[in-house]
Amino acid sequence: MGRSIDKRGFFRVKVEKFKVKYRIVNSESDGVEVEVVNVSAGGICFLRDTSLFKGETIEILFPFKTKKIILKAEILRVEGREVGIQFIDEKNKVSDFLDVFNSEYKLIKDYSENKKKIPPLQSGKNISDSEYTDTQRDNDDFDMFKI
Repeated sequence: MGRSIDKRGFFRVKVEKFKVKYRIVNSESDGVEVEVVNVSAGGICFLRDTSLFKGETIEILFPFKTKKIILKAEILRVEGREVGIQFIDEKNKVSDFLDVFNSEYKLIKDYSENKKKIPPLQSGKNISDSEYTDTQRDNDDFDMFKI
């Protein structure tokens, strides 16, 4: 049995307890909530409970605490419950998503791994440098994703 070739062009980050909503473009749906498996600069993989098909265009709502972001994406693969999508929105919108994801997910990850007190994010407010712990400041030069 041959090994499949990984055609992915971006580093992936496994995520836990990260949920988003999607809907088929031009549908009247309020969206379906799904659990994200991993995230990359090119797209995400999530677990579905409804019918989706390769080639469909969907909109993904990322309900971050500081900003709500909606990106268009194309479904590239559907295997069992896993759905792999590629972002097809403008580069600046994807870059905005990556900036917010890097900021918020890093704080969540730092808190859960180190059990350090991290100031809560407030809607519409970015954390200033004075509110960062030393550990966070040391990690600022590492962004999980860049375009």
